[in-house]
Amino acid sequence: MPPDTCVEILFSDPGQIFVEADKERVTQIVTNLIHNALKFTRDGTITVALKKGKDEVTVSIKDTGMEIDPDIMSAFLPSLQQSITAEQA
Repeated sequence: MPPDTCVEILFSDPGQIFVEADKERVTQIVTNLIHNALKFTRDGTITVALKKGKDEVTVSIKDTGMEIDPDIMSAFLPSLQQSITAEQA
């Protein structure tokens, strides 16, 4: 990050959540997403949140940086979901 940046990272605290998943792969994915958010956010906030559903946990990372092109995002998300699902099988 350039020295002229001011980014605040916020984490939600949903309490304890337990999931059955490949810890290294999930850590890698979340770390990469946070790194990308840091790379493209010069000023503002990055918010990392967890939401527990009935049979899944949703990790969301929101930032105030540059927006990802919707075409790129729609191509990226299915492969990410497949990767996580395949590793759980």
